[in-house]
Amino acid sequence: RTRILSDYTPRKTEQREERAKNTAPTHGITYKNIGGLDDTIFKLDLMINGAKMYPEIWKKLGYKRTRGILLSGPPGGGKTLLAQALAYETGRKSYLVQGSEVKSWKQGASEENLRNAYKSVQPNGILIIDELDAIAGNRAQMVNETNISVVGTLLSLLDGAKDKDNVIIIGTT
Repeated sequence: RTRILSDYTPRKTEQREERAKNTAPTHGITYKNIGGLDDTIFKLDLMINGAKMYPEIWKKLGYKRTRGILLSGPPGGGKTLLAQALAYETGRKSYLVQGSEVKSWKQGASEENLRNAYKSVQPNGILIIDELDAIAGNRAQMVNETNISVVGTLLSLLDGAKDKDNVIIIGTT
């Protein structure tokens, strides 16, 4: 069952850019492609579109727009498919980045790869980081300074998402 929690060798840059071009809203993955997650789809759709659909209610309740979503669950549960369908159904351009593409053995390269992926997202876009646990595992058990630095970069990007025009980061584990 997929749960929602809200608020590696890198490939060549040309391959990442080509992949980003191919994940535009033309991929055609819709909610109809996903079975058995109707409640989850409803909640995600409300998280993304709720402020636009019900601005008075959101303001009265003190809700703020969603900046990040974490989809976790067992392998093959449809988390990435759900994130892509969410982007398509909400009319946003999605950028899919694999956790293994971000990871690098060079000092500072993983953080730079993550920042570049974030910079490539257009306003009102969605950055989907698949296999997020590959770059941001359990923070309490991290002893490697590189992993801690990558998690710090990810958290600062999430914090900066409020300044960028309605960009949402979705991580899947």
